[in-house]
Amino acid sequence: MDRAPSRRPSRPETRRFALALVLVASSLPARAALGAEIAILPSADGRLGAWLALGPASSGAKISKPHDLGTTIVGNESNLSGRLGRTVSLAALDPDTDASSAAWKVVSAAEGPIDLLSVLGPRGPEAFAFLYGVLHLEAPLTGMLLLGASDGAKVWIDRRVVSANDWPRPERDDEDVIRLDLPAGDHPILLKLRHREGYWASHVRIVDTTFAAPPGAYLRLPGTGDVDARSLAAKMTSIDVNRGLQASGFHPSVTVSFPEGLPRGTDRAVHVSAIVRAQGRSKELFALDAGQVPLGASGPSGLKVQLPKIAPAELGDAENGGDLVISVEIAGRKLDAGLPLRPFMRQAMSDAEHALALVADGGPTLADPAVTRSTLEHLRDRFARYVNAGDSDGEALAIDARTLADYAADLESHRDPLRSHAGIRRFAYRSSLDGELSPFGV
Repeated sequence: MDRAPSRRPSRPETRRFALALVLVASSLPARAALGAEIAILPSADGRLGAWLALGPASSGAKISKPHDLGTTIVGNESNLSGRLGRTVSLAALDPDTDASSAAWKVVSAAEGPIDLLSVLGPRGPEAFAFLYGVLHLEAPLTGMLLLGASDGAKVWIDRRVVSANDWPRPERDDEDVIRLDLPAGDHPILLKLRHREGYWASHVRIVDTTFAAPPGAYLRLPGTGDVDARSLAAKMTSIDVNRGLQASGFHPSVTVSFPEGLPRGTDRAVHVSAIVRAQGRSKELFALDAGQVPLGASGPSGLKVQLPKIAPAELGDAENGGDLVISVEIAGRKLDAGLPLRPFMRQAMSDAEHALALVADGGPTLADPAVTRSTLEHLRDRFARYVNAGDSDGEALAIDARTLADYAADLESHRDPLRSHAGIRRFAYRSSLDGELSPFGV
């Protein structure tokens, strides 16, 4: 059999072909890995809950004198610029440190101050660390940087010291007020935080003169990419599930927000589903797209969604020991909020409403009808609050449900429920100052 000769490319063609393979192989992965740097859009009130962090470094020399945060450091800290993964010599910044070097990493909080003690884990009571980000302003800003920090805090903006405080103190939001008058553009922010002992936390806000986030502003975290942004978005999501317990069933709601800011480009679509489980079987109650977390010019706000009502018939036998599970998905995070169902839950709400109706009708003779009514409302709301939050302490919930049942039985029998039982009791009255229920114990 005759074979057609195989054709080999000439050397110039081989080189061109090999060069093309090298370019494709090197450029595409690099471009995909690079991605877009994380840009944190502040919350509506200016909170920035994600930064690059360097440290911690424990200091061998104990710091005792106040206001020495700047003098104990010999390196030129103003030249520090953060970049994810970049290694920095800490010994060059503080000769007394027990750490030779550290790398910049991302730290964040979903709600409230960043817990530096947890995310950095200093080995000793005396330590320091740095936070870094580049603030981008679409327009000139006249406003403030509001800082809450444990112990010492020194702040540079555009490599210039704008604040320095150092004494033992707990973190208090907005304690350090730094006035800002910045042009549009990029402004590097560097925070040096001194830890003495105990809790270590930091909380930062950037606001204009109305105490709102500057429109169009964001905090850039150099060296980060798409993968980091997706991971951070899931960590900064706050999800609250309210089961909405009523005598007639459950009327749940879900609130989703980013109280410490939102990585730009995050998928803000919310998906919610609910199932009921009993005797090893599961039944889907609903699954729906709940909309998007709103994003305005001054940052994200919360999305509250009222979900479909769940009637007793849909729960079936699950009320006798099954589970109601409401699942929420957003920004790569999924929360499965379960609630162990018990038959006394709806019954307690029914008993409370029946008792309140008897008081309103002027049934039995009561020594103080207003306090009786307030007490019943407080006990009902307290019980519902624990159930709606997913409390799994069935024994404690059963005791509270029994109290509501006893009070309803007292009123049916024309007894004053507040004077018919010995022992420690929770009562309540409605305050004349603000109209709210005020509990007290007897």
